[in-house]
Amino acid sequence: MRKITTIVLSAFLFSATACASDNKPFTGEITGVKLVTNYDDFKAEHESYDVAEADVALIKNIDRPLDIHVLFGTWCHDSAREVPRYLKLLADAGNKNITTKLIGVDYKKTADEKYDLKYTPTFIVFSEGVEIGRIIERPKASIAQDLADIVNQ
Repeated sequence: MRKITTIVLSAFLFSATACASDNKPFTGEITGVKLVTNYDDFKAEHESYDVAEADVALIKNIDRPLDIHVLFGTWCHDSAREVPRYLKLLADAGNKNITTKLIGVDYKKTADEKYDLKYTPTFIVFSEGVEIGRIIERPKASIAQDLADIVNQ
């Protein structure tokens, strides 16, 4: 009887913990390190993703300052795939011209009106304070190629 009680209690605690984190998505700004450390899906993708050398070269070749705002949901499978890939790509490329602001949103995708957010993740690329392009949900080719295309248009 004691084993059954322990098993049932363990299952209950596990499911309660999972539900608690699922019901409270992270909102606001977060660092890439905290994101891939504190959210298992993001961490797993970050650890398993192999960045292509061609993609690293594309990002290294960006020679003007860019500010990229990434709006994502910790609850969103597309975000859990694309945001860690982006973070790993940037880390591997080491391009100091690119700064990133990571902004978590709730299930309703509540964000500052200036972003006009409809889907997550959305990567909004700014140059000199002006939006020059977006990657929405998933890149057309790769994150690196899509960013290079935005910069070179």
